[in-house]
Amino acid sequence: MPNGADRIAGEQVILHSTRRIHAGTYRCEEERNTTLYKDITVNVAYGPEIYVQKITVQNNGSVLVHLVCQVEGFPAVFISWWREESLLTRLDQAITSGSLAYSIEHPVKEDAGTYTCVVHNTVTLHKYIVISGVELFQMDAGNEASLHTERRILLFIMFFLFLI
Repeated sequence: MPNGADRIAGEQVILHSTRRIHAGTYRCEEERNTTLYKDITVNVAYGPEIYVQKITVQNNGSVLVHLVCQVEGFPAVFISWWREESLLTRLDQAITSGSLAYSIEHPVKEDAGTYTCVVHNTVTLHKYIVISGVELFQMDAGNEASLHTERRILLFIMFFLFLI
C-alpha cells in the first residue's frame, strides 16, 4: 500500500501527492471472505524523463556519431530530433519507454549546429535537450572530422510544463 503496510482496513484508500511509485494494481477484498475481491489499476501520469548521449564510433579512420535520446513517460511520449528548425527524424508512434537515435556518418564542419531532442506528452507540453554548437565537430589538419571531448559539449535542459 502507499503507506508501506500490507493491508489497509476500510472502504477506501486515498492517495495524496501521488507519484510514479504509487502506480500499480491494488486489490480490494471483502474483509470476511477474501475470495471476493476486485483489482483496481492506478496509472500515474508524468512528464517525460529524458537522457541524451552522444556515442562516437571510430573504425579505420571512419567516424560515425550517434545522438541518442532515451525517454520514459506516461501517457505515451512523442519524440523527435531537430537541427535548428529542420526535423531530422521522429517516431511515428508515441512510446512509454524507448529511444530515438540520429546518426551522422563522416561528420564534417558543416554538420556543426544545434541538435535538439524534443519530447512531449499530455502532462508536459514540451521538453528539450540540446546538444549545441560549433563544439560538436572540429576539422583537423588532415581535413577529417574529429570530435571534441564530451566535456565540451553543451547540454541545456529546458522544461515547459503544462500548468494544471
